[in-house]
Amino acid sequence: MSSDPVVLRAAGSAYLGRYRSATRPWYPPGSCWASPEDSTDHPGLRRSQALAVKHLAASQRLPMTQRQAGELVRTRRDLRDAVLVWTYVWELDRRARNKGKGPVVHRIWRAIPSQTRRALTADRVWSARQQVLDATRQFLNDVSPNQARPRQA
Repeated sequence: MSSDPVVLRAAGSAYLGRYRSATRPWYPPGSCWASPEDSTDHPGLRRSQALAVKHLAASQRLPMTQRQAGELVRTRRDLRDAVLVWTYVWELDRRARNKGKGPVVHRIWRAIPSQTRRALTADRVWSARQQVLDATRQFLNDVSPNQARPRQA
């Protein structure tokens, strides 16, 4: 038998394509079918998460920049699920006001673990919101002493 890929495919053997593996199909990183670990590294998703955190902080009159929000999302892996849930709900609200982006909302939905998706309730959303707010306050308190404040005369 020949080792030519076309012949192997025609013979029905276990030919694995260029990007395939025997254990898991290959999907491009950031695609909605990739694993949740891959999909949270997509720049649009991370930007959306940072924007949701920034707006949540602003609603509580906490001064937070986009860069600080992005750093919080990037560094606090323990907040991953809470930030995803809050970002998903925030994006749904934006979408209802014709401001949201459909593909980003779908990517966020696919990045949320399936157990959380099945049990997504209002209590779970409020809990996620509170976790994000607490982490935001802690982050801003840790950052504030390191920043030079202007003198008041």
